Amino acid sequence: MKKIIINSMEALFNEIKSLSGWGFRGQASCNWPLSSGIDRIINNIRDNNRLLTGQHQNIFLEMRSVSEIINLNQEQLEKIGLNIQNEDNFLLIQVLMQHYGYKTRLIDWTKNWKIALYFCVEDNQTDDMILWCINYKKLPLVSRALSDEQYLFPTILFEDSKMHSFFFRLKEGAYLIDEPFFNRIQKQEGFLLTAGHSEYMSFEEQILYSPCLNENDVILYLISNNLRNTIKVFLHENNIDKKRMYPKDDLNIQPPQVDLQNLANSIYPKNT
Repeated sequence: MKKIIINSMEALFNEIKSLSGWGFRGQASCNWPLSSGIDRIINNIRDNNRLLTGQHQNIFLEMRSVSEIINLNQEQLEKIGLNIQNEDNFLLIQVLMQHYGYKTRLIDWTKNWKIALYFCVEDNQTDDMILWCINYKKLPLVSRALSDEQYLFPTILFEDSKMHSFFFRLKEGAYLIDEPFFNRIQKQEGFLLTAGHSEYMSFEEQILYSPCLNENDVILYLISNNLRNTIKVFLHENNIDKKRMYPKDDLNIQPPQVDLQNLANSIYPKNT
């Protein structure tokens, strides 16, 4: 993976212009790992619990999160055509969860580098910022991978279940979900990545070791904190703000009510 230090907007512009058709993710701190919401919960308690040794430990909490959004929002889901009895809708429900506060194994990206810069400065941090860039079109779509043995661990137990394939059977590596089916993700020009099943690898490692990518397909820009205010001015000039990123919609999705980290602590006892 290439790592490039950016100390001026001119340098950033010169780099970005060669990345047409790529995807981007902005993070406000260089100290933040590339990890999903559900992984962060497990990682927060993993050091004190020898039971939490692999990604498979996430499954219960993920299913609890899926159950919660369905229980709280069944009428809304059906209003937008997400019949919970149809397993083909499972990935779409995950995408909706990711944008309305529920913890998932997905990570948000955007096709617009300017929008990615918004998320670099959304939080008032004092660290240098990170702009991830990825040649995402090389990655397999999850919707296709779930029915392609090339991307699945061999098993006969879950071969007819897309839900179980998504959680258990995808091999190591990064996978693409490109389903802009509601207003917020459309405004953010968003897509999502998820990772296959792995015992110990982080999401970052899953991307770096993805068999579909090579060393030139992922670039990490470390952007100086000194550019934070300059970036804010640039975004204002390009009409990229919170109102655009989080438009009002008529979905009326109810937010999660269960604190999954407290739930995890209660399920997995700490070491004595």
